[in-house]
Amino acid sequence: MIERTELKYIISIERMQDFKQSLKPYFQKHRDHSAYNVNSLYFDHITMGSLSEKVEGLSKKHKVRLRYYNDDKSQLWLEHKLKSDNLCLKKRFKVKDSISIDPSVKPKIMVSYFRQVYECLLDQRIRINFDSMIKANQRSCIDLTPGQTSILNPFQVVFEIKLFGQMPIWLYNCLAEFDLDNVSYSKYSEAMRLTGRE
Repeated sequence: MIERTELKYIISIERMQDFKQSLKPYFQKHRDHSAYNVNSLYFDHITMGSLSEKVEGLSKKHKVRLRYYNDDKSQLWLEHKLKSDNLCLKKRFKVKDSISIDPSVKPKIMVSYFRQVYECLLDQRIRINFDSMIKANQRSCIDLTPGQTSILNPFQVVFEIKLFGQMPIWLYNCLAEFDLDNVSYSKYSEAMRLTGRE
């Protein structure tokens, strides 16, 4: 079980390089997993409760997804993500023999993207990601084929901060220097909206 704060920002690819340069004194590419593809099959109730929570702006949200990395479908993870404002609680279980998911939820959409990961040199509890090439396709069954339809401007990336506790002042100053504002962005809800299922 992981409990942490997650903050998201949208930044242009053009500005991203300068932004990364400003972060160099504080971050380095993750030593073990610096870049990889993420593929997540999202599930929801017939009433689309998880989507409604996001669309209606509720502070507490819940998502269920089946995830794998790169092309390795033999390593599947079932994740339950609970979010209250910016505080996130995630439970994940490795799928062993068969996929066992609450029958009250059904597959809705596959979201795929490329992630670059950096770890903090000053505090190992802080990690940042740059997510790009975000694509999605609707699903009505457990189909693990990666998403193909772009749902984010190809000249933009989603920048994400994951940390435990308060944001350090030096990181706050880096964000302020580039006028980056925290946004409420959900890959799941954006994928549903832009593929016509909202």
